[in-house]
Amino acid sequence: MKTATKWLVITLAIAASGCGGSGGGDGGDPNFSHLVVTDNDNGGLLLFDITDKQAINHDPVLTLALPTPHFDPTGLTYHRGIDALFVAGYMGIIHIYDDFSLATEESVPSRSISGPLTQLSEATDTALDASRGLLYVVEYPDILVFDRLASIDGDVAPAAVITGLGIAVDSRLATDPLRNLLYVADPGGCSLFRLANASAQDGAAVISAEITYAGCDYPWGISLDARRDMLYVSDQVTGAVFVFHRASQWESGARVPDRTIAGEATTLEGPSEVVVNPLTDRLYVLDADGEQLVVWDNASTVDGDVPPDWAISADNDVLSYSYDLEGIR
Repeated sequence: MKTATKWLVITLAIAASGCGGSGGGDGGDPNFSHLVVTDNDNGGLLLFDITDKQAINHDPVLTLALPTPHFDPTGLTYHRGIDALFVAGYMGIIHIYDDFSLATEESVPSRSISGPLTQLSEATDTALDASRGLLYVVEYPDILVFDRLASIDGDVAPAAVITGLGIAVDSRLATDPLRNLLYVADPGGCSLFRLANASAQDGAAVISAEITYAGCDYPWGISLDARRDMLYVSDQVTGAVFVFHRASQWESGARVPDRTIAGEATTLEGPSEVVVNPLTDRLYVLDADGEQLVVWDNASTVDGDVPPDWAISADNDVLSYSYDLEGIR
């Protein structure tokens, strides 16, 4: 094993002992100390160690080139239960890296989901419900649902196809496994959907709530703090992060965000994705237009034009234009 990639073995050992995640669908709150970021200029992935924020502006501990020519990675999902990273892209392929904790720069996908039966052509985001073994995939205008995640490989039909939402290509997903909810941010209609009993949905979507909100222009990132019932939505055009409280209790209609993180002091130019860590109450915002990743330590209360607590900044020429990030436990 290369010295540069011993990072995740230690992290996973800690996580397995009871720390817990990003709120991205593991069914709990596993902690994480690394971030995987898409490198869309070069068709690869970058892994950063974020345990020491004072030394954050250094080179990534792992740079991983994706094997498919012109593969543009758009959606990252890490399944800590099987130590697998799912990487979706515009090429209609979802690459899967098994034993991701042992990855080196020479690693290649162990498996890939592709072929006509999969219905994949431009998969642009993924979200995990690990407790039910389901991977939700944006394949506009629908959402595909795949199961048997530990073994799925090749040209495999989805277990379900959720239709009727008419969502745009860059729509984003977040899951709440405890409540069996699926959230969808649609930049095309500038709206947010909540689907109840998500794991049983197949065919025409049964929408439990659809909301619009002032300030929406192109929602391109979404993350849920399930324990606080707060949904974070980043908007690339507005250059803001909108926060909605009591997300599981919405009724359809127009809403005013409970909090808005925006303004010159935030340094946000055009955020593409957000990840919240409920255990540390920390918010990570990937700013594609600003070529940076900015972090607030008080996610559940930050509001207004507030400077981030720390960042991986463009000044260090580490990040380029990036679509997605994922917390790795």
